[in-house]
Amino acid sequence: MAATTGLPRTRVFEWLFFEQYSHEPYIAVARNIISHLHEKKKQAARLAQCREGGERALGVMEKRLAGHDWLTDAGRPSPISRCSPIHRWR
Repeated sequence: MAATTGLPRTRVFEWLFFEQYSHEPYIAVARNIISHLHEKKKQAARLAQCREGGERALGVMEKRLAGHDWLTDAGRPSPISRCSPIHRWR
């Protein structure tokens, strides 16, 4: 059952926001610098920052997954996880 109400839904959003603000700024930015901009040497300092932040974010996820099958207690990915957390809910 998808987490559509209450605390389970809140936890889904918590991880969506975590991804948006603690994971993506490091992992996705590093991938973009290396794979799309091809500026690994030029942006070495920024990549070092991305690595530090990315390792920190992945550590939080690893810690959670060490004791749980999923990041949330919803049991499986929720349909709301397919939406951007900054999407306006009407």
